[in-house]
Amino acid sequence: AKMSEQVQESSVTTSDTAGLGSFLTGLGAVIEGVRETHVRMDRVAATQFSVFRYFKRNENIISGIFADLLRTDGSHGQGDTFLRLFLEELDRGRDDDARYRQAAEYELARGSFVDTEHVIGGKRRIDIVVRLGEGRKQWLVVENKPWAGEQENQLADYAAYVHERERDPRACVVYVSGDGSHSDTIPEEKRAHYRTVSYRQGGKAADGPSIERWIRRCVERCEADRVRWFLMDMHRYIREVFQNEEEQEDE
Repeated sequence: AKMSEQVQESSVTTSDTAGLGSFLTGLGAVIEGVRETHVRMDRVAATQFSVFRYFKRNENIISGIFADLLRTDGSHGQGDTFLRLFLEELDRGRDDDARYRQAAEYELARGSFVDTEHVIGGKRRIDIVVRLGEGRKQWLVVENKPWAGEQENQLADYAAYVHERERDPRACVVYVSGDGSHSDTIPEEKRAHYRTVSYRQGGKAADGPSIERWIRRCVERCEADRVRWFLMDMHRYIREVFQNEEEQEDE
């Protein structure tokens, strides 16, 4: 009887092993078929190609792209569309009296100016400065930190520069943060004119403004196919590189 049971167990084990081997062989064929399909698709669609892969961790290039999108006379040809969408994004999730000025309040039709690496003294350079309205008296200061944290007193110095030195006391200081972290140096009395913009939606930024949403809305409003494809590529890059907390936990 014991010998019979041993034979049956050996038979089951052999059968299971054969079944598993057959399954893996079939799975390998399926994977190879999917790979061949991707190869054929990439011949005409280049599904894995992205210009952003060439400067994966270059903060200055990303800041330059943002600045060009914010220019009303930029080569994108969309006028003030992208700038207005950015200003609208800054107000997202804010319902208090300190709400930043709506895009409609800006007199964009009278011209605007976008500067990069704006020198303020003390070896400080603001990534992007946008000046709006008649006489370009309305200031928007943007510090882009996709991977690094801010330097000592960095945003506090920016706020002092733009608010107190005969410039714009209502100017908004924007901290674009890779993980949605807020500035540690902006003074409490300046937070009415300060915004954190996360690269990705959700995470630490909750329902606040995000670059991901801004770029997606730019894609929706863009009328030039060439620019729209570029923006779509950028949106994909942001989703891949800047993961929120939930995605990191899943991994």
